[in-house]
Amino acid sequence: MERHETDTIKLPLALPHDKWAVVCLDPRQCFERYHCMHAEEQYFLKSLMLCDNIKVSRIAASDTLYDFASLPRDLNFDLDPNTHWLQVYAWIEPTACHSPEVTNKYLMIPSAHVFDVNIENYKKEVDEEVKVMEYSRNVKGDRKKRCKELMEMRDVIGCNLDAGAHWLGEEFVYAVGNLVVVSDLKGNKRFGTGHSECIKALAVNREGNLIASACESSVRLWSCRALDCISTWKLKDKPKLLALTRTYLLMIQAQNNQDSITIQLLNQPLALPAKQISEFAVYCVKPINESLFCACGYNAISLWSIDNETISAVALENPFDDEVYTAMDYNGRHLYVGSRKGRVAKLNAVSYEVEGRYKLHGGLCTLSVNEEVCAVGSGRHLRIWPLNFEEDLMEVKHDGDITFTEINGQNVLCGCTAGMMGVLKMDKQQYETIARGHTSEVLSLLATKDLIISSSKDGTIRLWNAAKQVCEYKANKDEVLCMCTCAGEEYFACGFSSGFLRIFSVRKCLVVGEFRLCAKPLIDINYLDSYLLALNSDRSLSIHDALTCTLVQHFPQETSANSIAVCTSNTFATTTTTAVGIKAVSYTHLTLPTICSV
Repeated sequence: MERHETDTIKLPLALPHDKWAVVCLDPRQCFERYHCMHAEEQYFLKSLMLCDNIKVSRIAASDTLYDFASLPRDLNFDLDPNTHWLQVYAWIEPTACHSPEVTNKYLMIPSAHVFDVNIENYKKEVDEEVKVMEYSRNVKGDRKKRCKELMEMRDVIGCNLDAGAHWLGEEFVYAVGNLVVVSDLKGNKRFGTGHSECIKALAVNREGNLIASACESSVRLWSCRALDCISTWKLKDKPKLLALTRTYLLMIQAQNNQDSITIQLLNQPLALPAKQISEFAVYCVKPINESLFCACGYNAISLWSIDNETISAVALENPFDDEVYTAMDYNGRHLYVGSRKGRVAKLNAVSYEVEGRYKLHGGLCTLSVNEEVCAVGSGRHLRIWPLNFEEDLMEVKHDGDITFTEINGQNVLCGCTAGMMGVLKMDKQQYETIARGHTSEVLSLLATKDLIISSSKDGTIRLWNAAKQVCEYKANKDEVLCMCTCAGEEYFACGFSSGFLRIFSVRKCLVVGEFRLCAKPLIDINYLDSYLLALNSDRSLSIHDALTCTLVQHFPQETSANSIAVCTSNTFATTTTTAVGIKAVSYTHLTLPTICSV
C-alpha cells in the first residue's frame, strides 16, 4: 500500500477585536518556508480549519495574490473614499511572520515535531508588518487619489424609470444605470457607487436621511447626507418594490410566480430577515408608521404589521369589485388608493373605513398626495386634483405614459416612458425637464468637440451638450450600430442594421445623404482621406468613394475583422480579437493585406 504523509501547520493569528481583518494566506509559500514540501513529490491542500470563536464573512481562493488596494469588489469591505483602508480594517499575512507550529503525520499517526511560538513576539512582528505595508502603499494611495481627481464624475445622462424618484427635502434621488444620484433643481449632483447591476427599485424614509436601492443581486442602504453605503444584503430573488422606515426595510421580491415579503432590521444588519409569501400580486407598498405598511394589488388592500420580527397581515375593505389597485399614498389623515380603471378610494387613516369613491380618467398609473392636492398620472397626462376630486386644477401632457409621481410642497416630480423626468411647479404653472435619456440599450457613442452623439435600441439618435439633449432623430426599427465623424466634425455618418449609411448634419441632426452599402448590417465605419471604409456583419470589408459611396474595392470574409482603425493618411488596419491576442491586418494604398499579431 502506498504511504501518504500529511503535514499540518498551525498559524497563530493576532486578530484585532474592534474591526474586521483580512487574512491573506499563501499555502505553498507557507509549506515551503517551513520545509514541509520537497521538489520530487506532489502535494495538494486537503483542508483549512479555523480554531477560534470568531465571525467569518467569507473564504475565497484565487490564483492572484491581492493586497488591500487591489481586492475585488466582492471580496472587499465598504469604505468611505476619504478614509484610508488600514484605518478601518486590518490586513494580516501570517506567512511573513514568525515560525508557526508544525505537526507531521504519517497515516494519521502524529509525531512530536512541534515548534514553540512566542505570541508576544508574533504580535510585534504583525504590527511592524502593518507599518511597513502602510508606508510602502502610501505612494499607491497618492496615485489613486490623483487618478480619482482626474476621473471625477461630473454629470450623467438618463434615468432608470422603473426605479422611480423620491424627494429628499429640497433635493431628490433617482437612479441612472448602477448609480444612485442625488440632485437639486439647479442640477448639482452627488453620486453613490457600489452596485454592479442596473438599479431596479429605490425607497427613502419619511425623515429623508436614509436611502435604499436594489439591483437584481443586492440591496444597499445609504446615508443621505454623505451618500455613503451603510449596509449591503445579498438577494436570491429579483426585487420589485422597496419601502423604508428608520427601523425596517421591506422588500417585495418575485419568487416562483409569487410575491414574497422580506423584512430586514436596520439596526441589526447581520440578523436573518423575516420572510413571508404574499396572498396577492403586489403593485404598490407604502409605510404608514415605523412598523406598519400598507400594500395593494390585484383585488386586495392589506395592512402588514411587524411585531417581534414577524409579519401579520390584515385585509381591508375592498372599495371596488374585480379591480387591480396600482397606486397608493398617505398624507397623515387619509389613505388614497388608485386603480387601473381610473378609480380612486379614500380611506380613513384611523379606522381604515372607505370614506369616498371617485371616478377619474381611465388608466390610472400612479398617485401622490399632500395636505391639499393629489397628483395623478393617467396615460400620458399628469393631472392635479383637489382632494374632493370635483375638477382637475392643472394638466400636463407628456410624450409617453406616466411611470411615477412624487409631490413635495408646490413641486411635483414625474417621469414618463419617453425617457424623461421633470418637475411641475404648481405655483408658477411651469414644467421643467430635468433629466432625459434613452429608453433602451445604448449601441454606440461618438464624441465631438462640443457634443456627445448616442444611438440606442429605442430607435433614436440623440445629440447632447452638457447632459442636456440638443436634438433627436427617430430611426424607427432601423438600429444604428456604428458612427463616425466626417468633414471636420460638421457631419457624422451612421451605419444601420439595414445596411444603409446615412449622413447627418451636426447642427440640425437632419439627414443630408443616404446610401445603401450592402444588404447586411454595418458593424463599423470610418473615413480615410477620400475613402469610406465599411465592415458588415459577415466580417467582410468594403472600400467606397467618400462622396458618392460607390464601391472601389472589396475584401472577402477571410479578414474576419470586427473593427477598423485609421493609422496614417494612407494606411488603416482592421482588428480581430483572438484567443491569444489581437490580429491586425494592415492595408496600404488599397493593396492586399499583410497580417501581424499583437
